[in-house]
Amino acid sequence: MIKLLISILATTMLIATTLSSAEIIPLWNKAVEDNIQDMEFLPGGDEFMITTGGGEIQIRSTDNGELIRSHIDNSNLFMNGYFELTPDSTRVVMCISGLLQLINLEDFERLNFFAFGNDTIAKGFKDIVLDPIKPYAYVIITGWEKTSGKNELRSKISVYNYETMELVKDLTEYSGYEFTSIAVSDDGKYLATLNDGKAYLKVWDLEKMELIRDVQLWDDKLPNADWWCDSKDIHFSQLNSAVIYYSGYFTHFENDIIPNGIYGFDFVSHQNYRILDTTKYSGGNFVIFQDGNQLFNYNGFYLELFDLKRSEVTNRIKISKEFPFQGKGCFDVSKSRLISFSGVYFGAIQF
Repeated sequence: MIKLLISILATTMLIATTLSSAEIIPLWNKAVEDNIQDMEFLPGGDEFMITTGGGEIQIRSTDNGELIRSHIDNSNLFMNGYFELTPDSTRVVMCISGLLQLINLEDFERLNFFAFGNDTIAKGFKDIVLDPIKPYAYVIITGWEKTSGKNELRSKISVYNYETMELVKDLTEYSGYEFTSIAVSDDGKYLATLNDGKAYLKVWDLEKMELIRDVQLWDDKLPNADWWCDSKDIHFSQLNSAVIYYSGYFTHFENDIIPNGIYGFDFVSHQNYRILDTTKYSGGNFVIFQDGNQLFNYNGFYLELFDLKRSEVTNRIKISKEFPFQGKGCFDVSKSRLISFSGVYFGAIQF
């Protein structure tokens, strides 16, 4: 009887241990010739699209990563392109250097474009997100003074109508720091950004096109460059568009044990809090899934699966060629599948 009870207890403990740790299964990993710039699932989740530093667009299978079709633009107008699918999933809005363009997904024909002209600032597009309702592209623009000789970096956030390629509004003027991350809420009501250096979390009301929050994330009491912040990624909650998740290293949290991690910010209550302490490494790029209850964080060192409801890391894998997760990640909810890239390498895992 005692042996039976011990056996039952051991089996119960084994089941509990297994259930407490989520399994991450590697599916495949591949490599291309040039560094990958951006990545996104196509409608249905069976295919995904990548852009490379060599000006190539590739459509690949999510099941095995194999190439389905590709397109190379000899004019290099697709080189190092950041892109987003339009809400109808038939077109792509892509930005590279000084060019914003609308592209047909079927044959990659350029339907419309906007290009910067010559003036005292050399300008280029750095990143892009699309409004889920209006034909608006929210873009990060970087620029350098061409006449001062100081080569000082400037950055701003602007809104373009991607159908007409007309400027709708500059949400900021050029600032002396670089915007690094940008996100729009699923309901199209809000836009949020992060920047490096003297970092701020900025939130706009998109109906009024007005800045409604400007939260300082750096400690101005620190000397010299000790206040430097390293911003990584930003996303709105899928459950509540008033909640923003963001990641990186922020000196405003110097009184905490470690100022690295992923944070939550409720801009209605103005509450700012840490949801994931990423130990000795800063919070990296991340994706939120399963109705906002699970989070994948990957920072170039580790891929971490975090349970938001239980507030704990349930699995951690060291980044390698087999797990090349560092750049933008895409999660397919129907298949519980994550794909991401690092340099020329890219791969997929099953959760």
